[in-house]
Amino acid sequence: MASIEFLEKRILGAEKKSVTLSRKLERILKAQKSGWDQPPYYYSEYDLKYTLQDIEDNQKQLKKYEAQLLLEKEKAASRNIEPILRFLEAWKERIKAWHESAIPDYIKAKEFLREIETAFHDYRRDYFRTPAEERNKEEFSNEKKEYDTARAEFQSVWHQFEEYILPDRDPQAKYPYRINYELLDKDLNREAEIKYDDLVERTNAIVGQITDASGLEVGAKGELNGLIYGTRGTARVKTIGAGGYNIQCFHFRTLVNDATKKTKEKRTR
Repeated sequence: MASIEFLEKRILGAEKKSVTLSRKLERILKAQKSGWDQPPYYYSEYDLKYTLQDIEDNQKQLKKYEAQLLLEKEKAASRNIEPILRFLEAWKERIKAWHESAIPDYIKAKEFLREIETAFHDYRRDYFRTPAEERNKEEFSNEKKEYDTARAEFQSVWHQFEEYILPDRDPQAKYPYRINYELLDKDLNREAEIKYDDLVERTNAIVGQITDASGLEVGAKGELNGLIYGTRGTARVKTIGAGGYNIQCFHFRTLVNDATKKTKEKRTR
């Protein structure tokens, strides 16, 4: 999202452009009254048409910037919501704990893949040492497919995890790998900021500027649920944990809905 300072500069520029275009339009209309023979500009119907279009486009752009600025100011005024910050801190700790606990499984998976790789490389070596007329191409194709599948499955599960591990050469270390917490913390902090902004922006879109978030609670499982009150209404927040095939680390979806609208719907039934 654009910053407040950026949007304020854009609005100022659009306002200045509006003044410039208005003055130009005055000159064009004056030339039009003179039968398009008004020196020193000698405007035409072409100038009138495109100046009016420029004015319309500039007004649309100005309204767009003003709407974005309002949202950014509402978001800025909704900073430091303690339950959301606690929720994201718990999420970061959960992610870090998972990375630490996943090291043994990663080692087993890597060893298993290494066994398959070794077996396939040995098979391929023997295959190409065999006279061409004696080679079993179908068998080779099946062996390669099994090898490629194993590599693809390993990558799909462990690719991102491998970004955050380093060799651990400490002879007293429990495992030959350790978590690169400097990089992991950096990425988690950046992701937490994105998640915070996304949650606040979706809430702002419903309630305007947040005035009271005391109705939010962080549950025993780290989920964020409850009500947020703002200048234009009330939002209901609900967190849903997500998991599934090849998703080893906990993910979540945070739903934000208009609580006032939901109440009205119930009353009409």
